[in-house]
Amino acid sequence: MEKEKQAAEEVKKPTATKKPATEKSDAKAQPPRKKTLFEKIQCVRVGLQKTEVKKSGKMNGRESKPYLELADFTPQLNELMLAERFTAIVNFTATEATLTAYDFDSEQTFTITSPMREVKVTGCNDMQNLGAVETYQRRYLYMAMFDIAESDILDGGTGNSENGSGKQKADKPFEKPTPEQLKEVQALKMDLNNIAAHFKKSVDEISKEEVAEAIAMQKAAIAKVEAKKAAQQAAQQAAQQQIENTEGNAQ
Repeated sequence: MEKEKQAAEEVKKPTATKKPATEKSDAKAQPPRKKTLFEKIQCVRVGLQKTEVKKSGKMNGRESKPYLELADFTPQLNELMLAERFTAIVNFTATEATLTAYDFDSEQTFTITSPMREVKVTGCNDMQNLGAVETYQRRYLYMAMFDIAESDILDGGTGNSENGSGKQKADKPFEKPTPEQLKEVQALKMDLNNIAAHFKKSVDEISKEEVAEAIAMQKAAIAKVEAKKAAQQAAQQAAQQQIENTEGNAQ
């Protein structure tokens, strides 16, 4: 009887549950790896590819073949560089132009170089020639560093285009303004910078045909002004004659 009572008490005792082994603490989260400067540059290249960049430049008067100007891609480029935390600075010396990328998060730099070339544009002073060279250098340096695809030489008219028969024909070569045209521009009190601005180009990009068009427009404007003056003078003379006739009849 005593044994049965003892057995019943043992049955009533709750069975001890084993505690689970303590899990090892998770490894400390590693901080995200910082991008190298070259990774950042590549990210900007990809970002530019996804951006709709429209060509607004016009080469050699061919409106159907525009090219990329600095203003077409530098706004997007500056935003992308800022987001990736680096910048690119242009520098010029007498012998070369450089574009250097500086990383905000490290001491890394990357430089693209290009030899300087002297350009003499008819009708421009030394400072205007220098400005034209530096503008082109900036454009090509950015295009090289950020892999901006641009066939501006072909776009400018040195390539071929198809005619109606499906054959290839060469575009008309670019011709600079003639000395006679430049003298006429000066005689008409015109400014090459204004002409270039009218065609949305730099002075060294305006062609012989465009200068001829500008001269014709200026002559037409002068003729219009002279015709207006002549009409006013004729009206004044007619009015004066009428007054004289009236006074003569009154006498």
